[in-house]
Amino acid sequence: MLTEIKLFFRNALIKVVEFYLKAPVLFPKRNTLLILRLDEIGDYVLFRNFIEHIKLSDKYKGYKIFLAGNERWKDLAEEFDGKYIDGFIWINLKEFKSRANWWYRLKNLLKLKSMKCEYLFIPNDTFSEKIKYFMDRIGIKKVIKKENDSVYLQREITDFLNEKKKLSFADYQETFFQFYRNKKYIEKVTESISNIKKPYFNKIENKKSSYGRIVIFPGAGHDSRTWPAENFGELCKKIKEIAEYEIIICGDILDKEKAVKIKQKENSIVDLTSKTSLPDLVKIIKESDLLISNETSAVHIAASVNTKTICLSNGNHFGRFNPYPDKCADFIYTIYPDEITSGMNDYGKFVKDSIIISDISMKKISVEKVIEKVSELLSGSISGKNPSETLSNQATKIRTS
Repeated sequence: MLTEIKLFFRNALIKVVEFYLKAPVLFPKRNTLLILRLDEIGDYVLFRNFIEHIKLSDKYKGYKIFLAGNERWKDLAEEFDGKYIDGFIWINLKEFKSRANWWYRLKNLLKLKSMKCEYLFIPNDTFSEKIKYFMDRIGIKKVIKKENDSVYLQREITDFLNEKKKLSFADYQETFFQFYRNKKYIEKVTESISNIKKPYFNKIENKKSSYGRIVIFPGAGHDSRTWPAENFGELCKKIKEIAEYEIIICGDILDKEKAVKIKQKENSIVDLTSKTSLPDLVKIIKESDLLISNETSAVHIAASVNTKTICLSNGNHFGRFNPYPDKCADFIYTIYPDEITSGMNDYGKFVKDSIIISDISMKKISVEKVIEKVSELLSGSISGKNPSETLSNQATKIRTS
């Protein structure tokens, strides 16, 4: 009986608060803008530089700008972007979605509503139910957003491919690579031209490790985008056979099991999974000679700090998040399964096939193909175990043995 009474009052409270949340803000604070950005780390890295442009633009100069963001990239935003943000509200999406943690959800919605911002800015290309849920409960009347559901984006891509068949893949990326899409939309919103040409991080010393370092990033947001940990291990073993590099594994706690499998192949590797913050990761990648990673946030960080990168991808979101356009970062080299590489003349086919998700197996990328690119990028940069031979020659021996 007591439990039923508690449930009754809880449900009644939720209904009352929900009713209040859905009501519009009556007296918003003038010249205030709330940016709502709840997606993943890589999405934020490709967007974050434009916050400065918004803050300094004639249209929004003098505005107080607030950011409601995914807690996963909290330390990154506060470390590098706090100068342009007047206040942060961090959302733990796992807790927010939990039915049991109803108070956490209501508390954060009430916090957002109580800010009484004049404008809500939703910069996403795709519009999810999650974003709509927030938008409907913040109560801000003036909403700046794209016509941005996933169906609209698919239609936009399809229309482009049908109408402009003769354009090159580089032309396609000028329109659909996510960094450029962010740039064009921010220019539209601020009614001003941005001179930002690529993602970047400030406040980092421009130095490399004196002893040579390679970073391995074996995780990704989905198993279908992940190269097997055993392959990473075999790759690291082969690198150690041909050169004196420190190899570091980075990632979060979910990548710990992958790190264990990699170290079983090459025990000298340093495992830093779950031991670094995002600002630490930025600095580690900045100070390294090479990043080898699945197509995930680490690649976008590397593009921002000018570190050579080998990105392993099955073509997921081909043309939108990979490969990197040369004008943006010509030191990011993406390796695909052969069926993508051999069919690049018909890039539209892979774009259409991977709008939602690519089903091409990452296992089709061979260790030999990756070590060949490693040897090409690092050849002659430091002394190896056999200084009389180049890394390229050593790699050839490995591939043919």
